[in-house]
Amino acid sequence: MATSVLEKTHMQNAYLDQIGELPKEQKQSSTWLIIAHDEPSLVHKLQDALVDSQAILLRVPQSHWKRDRELIEQAVEETLKSSAVQQIALVGHSQASPTVCKSQLLGETSGQQNGDVQDSYQRLMRGVQTAQTQREQAKQDVIQQYTYLASTSCVAGPEGSESPELHAFFYMAETGLFLKFNPDTQSFED
Repeated sequence: MATSVLEKTHMQNAYLDQIGELPKEQKQSSTWLIIAHDEPSLVHKLQDALVDSQAILLRVPQSHWKRDRELIEQAVEETLKSSAVQQIALVGHSQASPTVCKSQLLGETSGQQNGDVQDSYQRLMRGVQTAQTQREQAKQDVIQQYTYLASTSCVAGPEGSESPELHAFFYMAETGLFLKFNPDTQSFED
């Protein structure tokens, strides 16, 4: 028997596999679906915070959010069908944009030798700017994924139907704080 495209997609969806590995009771009783960047310290913080709550944690590297949009949407849709989820939270990470090497953070260029204090200051400032650019790009990734999920039929739903509430948070690894996304201002707030 030939395998349909939908069946192939379902078979190749690692996010559906994550949801499928959860105990049936947990899926049925969970009221939150948390889609978070797959970084150990963030996942650990979320697991600690969710220990007594009814939540499903879906770990997805933030660098895959755009590439795997349809697969994530499919996992969300299947989760909504098989659970009591009423709230969806997207959790991004300040250091999740493409990896920046140590020399970039220090503002060094290839072949550059240690210079005087002025050179060190300039390198440090370039590194700070690089880190700030990385953090802002990571925030934009979260906003783009939030906007995408908000527009999907499984989240937006038909007019008059009950739809899950969508939230977004941004984990500041440098401080350990979470910022909440305000869709009205399109920005993250304390």
